[in-house]
Amino acid sequence: MRSTDHSHIHRYHGSDDTEDRQTSANTVNTLHIRFRSDRYRRIGKQDGKDMTTAIIYASTNGNTKAVAEYIAGKTGGKAVDVKNADTLDLNDYDTVVIGGRVWAGSLPGALVKYIENNKNTIEGKNRALFLCCIYNGEKGQNQCDKIASELGFEKHDYFNKGKKIVLEPGNKVDDFISRL
Repeated sequence: MRSTDHSHIHRYHGSDDTEDRQTSANTVNTLHIRFRSDRYRRIGKQDGKDMTTAIIYASTNGNTKAVAEYIAGKTGGKAVDVKNADTLDLNDYDTVVIGGRVWAGSLPGALVKYIENNKNTIEGKNRALFLCCIYNGEKGQNQCDKIASELGFEKHDYFNKGKKIVLEPGNKVDDFISRL
């Protein structure tokens, strides 16, 4: 652990007391930690209500679920499998994120049906789409762009090996979250 000079805090408070310096240093560190943990959260209110995120996903092998839960953890949102999504009132959420795995160039039918059934509500929200697929590079991006366009999502991205990628610091999912 490297040493940090907190003498500027000491001078700011105008005290020679070591306890004051330590308290101030801890306050700065606490604020820094809080800022980092809240980095992705939409702090604020709209119409007097906390802003919220719903992540509706369909997962077969757990990769999409891992990404959905990761996004929920970072945003303070709620991840719900599409099988249980009818329990959500999307009107209670400011942001709706849809996630699904791609098989043979398509999303699972249940997820597409959910999007179609809730299209008017989803269109009135800040919305984004993520896909878990096997393709990388241009082929993966083209597949993601095509599906996002068909479903009407401007914000979108794709991920490979969702269970693995969420364990990596500074991963591509973090970039996606920062654009929500």
